[in-house]
Amino acid sequence: WGALDKCIYASTTNGKVICFDIQSGKEMYQARMHLNEVFSLHMSHDFTMLVSCSNDGTAKLLDPTSLKEIREFKYGKPCRSAVLSPLYDDPQHQKFHILTAGGQDAKDVT
Repeated sequence: WGALDKCIYASTTNGKVICFDIQSGKEMYQARMHLNEVFSLHMSHDFTMLVSCSNDGTAKLLDPTSLKEIREFKYGKPCRSAVLSPLYDDPQHQKFHILTAGGQDAKDVT
């Protein structure tokens, strides 16, 4: 969900992140952010940042109003999940962190 519940974000198996208008159901904007499937999208609690992660081994910090890339993090293996620290805007203890996790597919481990 986006700010003020006016839009919803979705990801695709070919690396796109898409923002849809809730009222009309129409696509507002999209961007090809990754080379492969996007596994996870996470919005900051104040709706100012969006983080995506992908099978291509990267996580990207995005501006949710335009889907412009702010920063790319190279994970080196499939990145399955990425979240933003809930304390990044705490006035006393700011934590500008992104936590990523991932690795091999479970089917490839055994």
